[in-house]
Amino acid sequence: MTYFEVEQQDQRTIVTIDSHIDISSVSQLRKELMEFFDTDRTIQQHVIINLERLSSLDSSGIALMVALQKMNKDAGRDFYLWNVSDNIMKILHLSSLVKMFQIVRS
Repeated sequence: MTYFEVEQQDQRTIVTIDSHIDISSVSQLRKELMEFFDTDRTIQQHVIINLERLSSLDSSGIALMVALQKMNKDAGRDFYLWNVSDNIMKILHLSSLVKMFQIVRS
């Protein structure tokens, strides 16, 4: 099962994550995303994680977002969270991580 979709637009790679990220799904999602970012040579300068379809996020999901950001920053790419819901924003605020990410609200 694939937990995300990828779309290339101009100089942007948009990764749309489906459903939810929690302890039951994060291991497989992490494996798939890390493999994608390690091996795909079509990744653009601007990496956008589209959270439009994300229904929930727990601490394991936050850890995944931090890891993805670090991986992309280390590769010299810009990293954004896009379409972040009010509920996910609350979680990021409560965890004091909201300032860590570049967030684009729709």
